Amino acid sequence: MYGSETCPYCQAQKRAFLDSFEYVNYVDCGEDQDKCVSAKIERMPTWVFPSGLKLIGNQDIQKLSIESGCALDL
Repeated sequence: MYGSETCPYCQAQKRAFLDSFEYVNYVDCGEDQDKCVSAKIERMPTWVFPSGLKLIGNQDIQKLSIESGCALDL
């Protein structure tokens, strides 16, 4: 996930994962602007998957589970 500490939608996405967010590959665009520019991130949050799929904006945790192949443990 590409995001920023100042982005309220990014913070909401982080909260949706609870303690499991530590397993998300996260790039803070406020701290690492070069990575975000090279990845052509225009809005946050942006989720990029190994398949190349890019989801922009706040996403439902179930959709992220399906797209990532990671099962939810609810």
